[in-house]
Amino acid sequence: MLRNLFLLLFVPSLLFAQMNIPPADSVSPPVTSTESTSPRYDIEYFSFKDLSTDTYWVSIVSDKPQEVIDELNGKGKRKLRIQVGDIRTDTIADTAAIDDDNPSVINFLVSAYYKIPSGKTDIKLFSKDSNSPENLESTLSFDIPLVNDQPGKQPFVEIITPEGGTRGDTITLKGNNFGSDIDKISIILYESAKNKNGEDTYIEIDEKRPFYLSQVINEAQELKFNIPLKKDLMKGGELRKSLKVRMFVSGRPSNFVGLTLLPPAWKIYSGLLGLLLTILFIISLYWILRKLIKSEQEKEEKSRGGVKRPTIVHFFELILADRVTNTYSLSKFQAFIWTIAAIGSYAYVIISQGLLLRNGKIPDFNPSLVVLMSISYGGLIAASGLGSKKPKNEVKARPPQLSNLFCEGGSVDLSRLQLFGFTLVSIAAYIYNLALGNPLEGLPDIPPTLLGLMGVSQTGYLGNKAIGKDASINAIAPYTIELNQAGIPISILGSGFVKDTKVMLEGYASPIMTDCKTPSELIFTLPKLDKIEVGQRLSISLLPPSGAPIVSTIYIEVVDAGKGEYVVNQDIATTDPSLVALDKQEPEVKE
Repeated sequence: MLRNLFLLLFVPSLLFAQMNIPPADSVSPPVTSTESTSPRYDIEYFSFKDLSTDTYWVSIVSDKPQEVIDELNGKGKRKLRIQVGDIRTDTIADTAAIDDDNPSVINFLVSAYYKIPSGKTDIKLFSKDSNSPENLESTLSFDIPLVNDQPGKQPFVEIITPEGGTRGDTITLKGNNFGSDIDKISIILYESAKNKNGEDTYIEIDEKRPFYLSQVINEAQELKFNIPLKKDLMKGGELRKSLKVRMFVSGRPSNFVGLTLLPPAWKIYSGLLGLLLTILFIISLYWILRKLIKSEQEKEEKSRGGVKRPTIVHFFELILADRVTNTYSLSKFQAFIWTIAAIGSYAYVIISQGLLLRNGKIPDFNPSLVVLMSISYGGLIAASGLGSKKPKNEVKARPPQLSNLFCEGGSVDLSRLQLFGFTLVSIAAYIYNLALGNPLEGLPDIPPTLLGLMGVSQTGYLGNKAIGKDASINAIAPYTIELNQAGIPISILGSGFVKDTKVMLEGYASPIMTDCKTPSELIFTLPKLDKIEVGQRLSISLLPPSGAPIVSTIYIEVVDAGKGEYVVNQDIATTDPSLVALDKQEPEVKE
């Protein structure tokens, strides 16, 4: 009985267990979910682009960016669209592109059907497959700020400076209503193009962010940005390319302003053309003076026994030399060198602004340069007036020398040296800053301290010239006389001469009255000298009406009869008209 009961309970349970355990080879593998082939989406960014056209920037993140671009451009099986609150938008064709910094981000533009009101709203991304309802893929909460749409509140650019430049140059925009948040400002660069209908339009080529925004001062602001460094910006323009610049403040656009894009070597081109114009100016000046130069050469060739100096030397002597003293004039040198520098630099600026920018504006001179030119030419006029009354104490019978610019009477004149030195230094500094600066912004400023030093140097030079120095003798012609010769005119050249001056000549007991032709020339008639002999050197002293006598270091030599011609030796050979007249034995010395 018990055995039957055990079998009744155990056998069915064993059979039941065997029925529920399948064989090993018949176990089905576990089911795994397959990943969707559709891309995943997420809205990353939303911002204003151009409120005047209700255009906005949108960025979305996806694991399949290229497919998303095709879908946004209407080329994929799935359609994507953006909705701002309850307002629908359209994706602007061919604006979708992969972000430069993140390859998973796609940036594109959308255009709203209506004006989007301010306040907090949801940015929604919808997708739609064929024959299926729309699906909400992603939502981004965004606070739409208040837009300045009242009159006079829009950004306005009044000035762009400079109006051109090359890659990397800094551009300044001046105007008003730029706002207070630099991160909400963008700069868009456009180039001219034709649309499908052949109409003129602007195509956006790049976008920049400013690096500086000023405070509001007198309702005006400044903004600075750099021209993009892209190498292909100059496409379609070898020497220059005209662009348009527009500012956006929180999506509100400003007016268009022009910007000329220039090649990297544009300053070299302009500088070479400016230098060429300066050289042409000097050549034209030489051509105008060519007859006078030829006349001076012929006179010198006769007076120096066929010796002929280069034509260019006579050209600069005509411009820089003082004909009374036959020396280079420091005031003429200063005025001439600043004139050439001003002409060359102004030509450089005109070429840069007129030829390259083509803005139709005449460049202005800096006030500091006008002041400096006034100092230079004021000194020239004052020096000429003082020179007629108190000539330079440096009358030379030989051709002018560069040392005449800072030497006088055989020694260095500190007032001249100071003015000469500051003139060269200021010219060098001016040209150096002109080369480093931007000619599109005009001529470089001259610091007030340098103007002050030039003024002090000019004042010291003119003051020293006004005070003058004691009379001195620099040359005597003729320097030889024949034994027992008398009645010939002797010319004494120097400076500081006055009327009623007498001459004491060795071998003659009484003072000899002179004729003061100019403050730099005295003439007396040689008397009969008894106690002299061949080879003797006769000393000369001046007896002015007041003051101490002046003893000359130059002597008159006695020679044999027939050898005492009016010949000037090579040490005092000259092109001065008065000495040429003496050389020709003319009885009257020309001034």
